[in-house]
Amino acid sequence: MALAFEGIVVLPIRFSRSFWAAAALMTLAVSATGSDSELNEPIGKHCGIAVQTLTGDVFGTLEGDLEAEVDPGVCSGQERPTGSGIRLRFRIAAGDGLPEGLVILGIDALQPDQVGSGFRTTVTLIDEDQQLFYSTGDQDSCFSDIEAHETLQRGQASIVSGNVWCTRAIPAVNTDGSLRIRNWRFDGVVRWRDS
Repeated sequence: MALAFEGIVVLPIRFSRSFWAAAALMTLAVSATGSDSELNEPIGKHCGIAVQTLTGDVFGTLEGDLEAEVDPGVCSGQERPTGSGIRLRFRIAAGDGLPEGLVILGIDALQPDQVGSGFRTTVTLIDEDQQLFYSTGDQDSCFSDIEAHETLQRGQASIVSGNVWCTRAIPAVNTDGSLRIRNWRFDGVVRWRDS
């Protein structure tokens, strides 16, 4: 059975664990950001006016309090290359039981100023210490409720706030283990493509 992450298909050929970890990290570098330089490009006050965080609890193979954020002046997210929804990326600092790594939320179909419940969301967590990769892939098991969505000056960016919930565990890729999440809440700044 093939696995798909943000539109990229991964075939379950039997490679070593280190191969899969490296492949997963490379996949996210390309697919989760579209263009890493674009995502990390400071755009002045748009990405610096709000605290961008992702908080909550993680249970399972990893357990701890999640407190992830982004560097000052950097947007946590951008529009997906397909134009259907957004991606938010947060960095996890080691501590509180969780290793250093990344969390990437791919929120389907969200458009500027839109709020609502039940946006299908791909949740991906990378454990950089152990080079492990957890993702819902193309499962319809995680969703986001967008509570606030404020467009900033001239529509160049927007502040989006909400929570993420899942109906089942988030599996590890090509290894045993899974994660469950609780009380995940995010605040991020999205840079829109035509800005």
